[in-house]
Amino acid sequence: MSHVATAGEVNGYISEKLGNALQGTKIIIIAAGVPWKPNIVQVDLFNTNVPIIRDLAQAIGEDSPEAHILIISDPVNSTISIVTEVLKKASKFNPAKLSTEEEKRIQAALPKLKKNIEKCVNFLSA
Repeated sequence: MSHVATAGEVNGYISEKLGNALQGTKIIIIAAGVPWKPNIVQVDLFNTNVPIIRDLAQAIGEDSPEAHILIISDPVNSTISIVTEVLKKASKFNPAKLSTEEEKRIQAALPKLKKNIEKCVNFLSA
């Protein structure tokens, strides 16, 4: 999480206390489930992680619907869709408050990329 440019307090909770953990939370990072490894088939990863992510999304919709959510659980392209659909079903979806780690990395890299493109354009224009 080195690309997140703020300090903050981090707390951990057991699943039985999830509702308590989520109440009043402003930022939620979902890093639950099994991480991707070269020997894991995407379907198995999906089948393992989706129920976990679904349950977390339901709890977020109930206990902390205003929180910003960052998803880093694999497969991210599927888990973000699960969270989106669960929150839509609960009428708690706000696309401005849902993102992925990859999206944050891209946003952090854009200023440098823009400078490099400008240098290239200036060089070609000269």
